[in-house]
Amino acid sequence: MKKILLVVLFSILFVSVVNAETNKLYFTTTGDRIYYDSSLFDEDIFMNHTDMIPGSQFEDTLVIENGTHVDYNVYFRIVEREQNENAIKLLKNVSMKIYLDEQLLYEGDATGLVDDNGVDLQNYISLGMIEDRSSVILTVQTKLNEEYEVPDGNDESIIDWEFYATYTDPSGVEGEL
Repeated sequence: MKKILLVVLFSILFVSVVNAETNKLYFTTTGDRIYYDSSLFDEDIFMNHTDMIPGSQFEDTLVIENGTHVDYNVYFRIVEREQNENAIKLLKNVSMKIYLDEQLLYEGDATGLVDDNGVDLQNYISLGMIEDRSSVILTVQTKLNEEYEVPDGNDESIIDWEFYATYTDPSGVEGEL
């Protein structure tokens, strides 16, 4: 069985700048390998909100585009980093809604732990099949709860987003990206 593994990892920074630019997670091929084109993703604008105040709202967009001739099943998860108590408290006070092509996938706090519908973003969830030469739009809406009391000092919270993909090549062999 032929396997290719690539985990795309984004560090998401919550510190308490809104940008309208769109980032792209783009899969393409070189020779017989598939890879993620990191030049199309700017981590300084995707979910990098360094001026959050209670009640502030943000919306970020990530286009996931399959530029190959192979269909991919794409999966996603949030990985919490080891952080201080204030950083974790901040994540728990950021409410987050994640949509895939306008369909709600997750509604909970930014830790990604189980929401009211049983979705746990700290385990991989399926974003579905992204067919060859097509794309989907992942939209993330975040809001810092009005009741949140900002601690003294400048604390920051960071979460990592991992994307994982599997495919079946034209010869019927399954693999991973």
